[in-house]
Amino acid sequence: MNQPVQPGWNPPSDRLTRFSDRTESYVKHRPSYPTAAIDAIFAGLAEPATLRVLDVGAGTGISSRLLADRGAQVIALEPNEAMRLAGTAEPHPCIEWIGSTGESTGLAHDSIDVVACFQAFHWLDAAKGLAEFRRVLRPDGRVAIVWNVQDKADRFTAEYQRIILKHATDPPTSPWLQGFGNLVTLLTSEWSEYRELAFPNEQLLDLPGLIGRATSASYCPNAGPGREALEGDLADLFGRCTRENRVKLRYACVVHMAAARQR
Repeated sequence: MNQPVQPGWNPPSDRLTRFSDRTESYVKHRPSYPTAAIDAIFAGLAEPATLRVLDVGAGTGISSRLLADRGAQVIALEPNEAMRLAGTAEPHPCIEWIGSTGESTGLAHDSIDVVACFQAFHWLDAAKGLAEFRRVLRPDGRVAIVWNVQDKADRFTAEYQRIILKHATDPPTSPWLQGFGNLVTLLTSEWSEYRELAFPNEQLLDLPGLIGRATSASYCPNAGPGREALEGDLADLFGRCTRENRVKLRYACVVHMAAARQR
């Protein structure tokens, strides 16, 4: 059971620093998450204001703020200092930031009602991360692992993906390319009440937004000739597909949820 989330793939050695030069693009150009996905995470639980939520890999706080806006007390866990500083630049009364990792949170046993992980679980060792999630969750707690997965069935999004892969500096590990690996197996065998839900999501982008969305990904070139070539291909795609000076990236926001088994 000690496998990473992607078969044959291990979290890279620079996983805690590789977004340090992407923070501005991440803040400006990463997609948010649908209201329905946040509804699903809280559905059937107590009032959010009574819940303590751990947001693992919180990045710049996109998901943490959505959870905290429901009234939950959110612990935003983000080991990358630059990303964490960007998150704290927009304070929220219901969010506390910490700098530990998903495999070793430093939190007390049975202290969390919901562990959420948005767009970050593929950076963790899956088995170690899930073991830590179970440790900090209360016996009736819930885990929610979420990704905005780019929609390959949409022609524009598929062409955007082709360009990203052409220019990628290392293989993307996100589920839009790699799938969900052994996550489903781990959740169905070691947890209970597993469910997978999907909700449509999209981004409407101008050309700077499209380029910013691409370069917010750690596997895209962020400077030099590589970035210039990426920008050229994206500008060509934008010119061919724009309507009213905008293009639309489409996603399925996929939510994997399970309950902690009684111990």
